[in-house]
Amino acid sequence: AWVTVAAPADGDSVLAVGAINPWSGLHTTFSSFGPSADKELKPNVTAVGHVMAYSKEKKIGETQGTSFSSPLTAGFAACAWQANPDLTNWELLKMIEKSGDMYPYFDYAHGYGVPQASYFLDGETLILPDSIFTISVEDDILQVSIREDFMIKDTLEQGQDFDVYRFTQRINRHVWDYKKVTIDQEHPFSKRELFYYHIENDSNYLDEYSVLSVRENPVVTVNLEKYKGKTKILRFHYRGYTEEFKLEE
Repeated sequence: AWVTVAAPADGDSVLAVGAINPWSGLHTTFSSFGPSADKELKPNVTAVGHVMAYSKEKKIGETQGTSFSSPLTAGFAACAWQANPDLTNWELLKMIEKSGDMYPYFDYAHGYGVPQASYFLDGETLILPDSIFTISVEDDILQVSIREDFMIKDTLEQGQDFDVYRFTQRINRHVWDYKKVTIDQEHPFSKRELFYYHIENDSNYLDEYSVLSVRENPVVTVNLEKYKGKTKILRFHYRGYTEEFKLEE
């Protein structure tokens, strides 16, 4: 994949669509990473990028590309606009972002997640408890735990060497720890219930974000000492719930 999303997807009025693996719901390896060169959020949203299609060899089989996730979202946008014809094109773009299944959480692999038709048709939102996270800080070590009755222990196996999935991208150094998720042809689409968190700096873009398997509490431990002076917000996302932690000056 490209390190940075390129033209025309990097335009500030362009809805850039990334691709996800339909067997996990996570970023797939061929889809470009954001942000744009001027640090704007890209991709804005994501959609499935692996499909069954008819090839030039006259065979039906699995193929892939953002050339599939983008038109899927374009069709979604057409239906959303038909249901809400008074919207301007900019209003529609922002509403598609808000309909993402991770919103208001975001990162530079998934954007705000996969747009949801229910947002446009009936306005239904998931009713969540006041908080599902417990955040504790001691000696600049922050630990985040998930409420036990809300936790689904879920992992993405990485073969013999890995039993926990972790994807991390550090934007300022353009490096990432990325373990490829194998497509399981024997099972249908099932988005895994994983834990997302990002670190936003005082310039309002992300320095780092991660996706982790959920196995036990605490789910993540962060050393706040290395982020002091440049980071202002840490956000956590799990099963549709987002919470933020603001660092003290």
